[in-house]
Amino acid sequence: MYSTPVRYINQLNNYTYMKILIFVYNTDSGLYSAIKNHWHKLTGKTSKCKLYRLTYGRIFMKRVWRDFLGNLSYHKLFFHKKEFKKAHPEYAYLELPSVLVKNGDKISVLITAQEINEMENVDDFIGLLGKKLM
Repeated sequence: MYSTPVRYINQLNNYTYMKILIFVYNTDSGLYSAIKNHWHKLTGKTSKCKLYRLTYGRIFMKRVWRDFLGNLSYHKLFFHKKEFKKAHPEYAYLELPSVLVKNGDKISVLITAQEINEMENVDDFIGLLGKKLM
């Protein structure tokens, strides 16, 4: 899974001149969590994070999702829940997973956890995100 390195978390507030999409996964970071997530994928178990299940296959990011992200004109940041809440404690209440957008110094929710959890597949999610970005 993509993860935003700590050095970028601290720089998030420096990106005041561009729009940024922020994807916050409802998973933990770290070696143990990475091993656990990969083991679950290899054994057919699913992650508790719907955003992760929508956008990743057994090992890699789904191609259709990767291609969609590559065509967006937004800067993109990816966080695990603890990383995001450490960088933005004011959003500790936020139900995860979520997609946010940072425009200038304002961060707002673009896609809620409820909306993500209602998605059936990556194509539906891409359609929703594309519609909300219009």
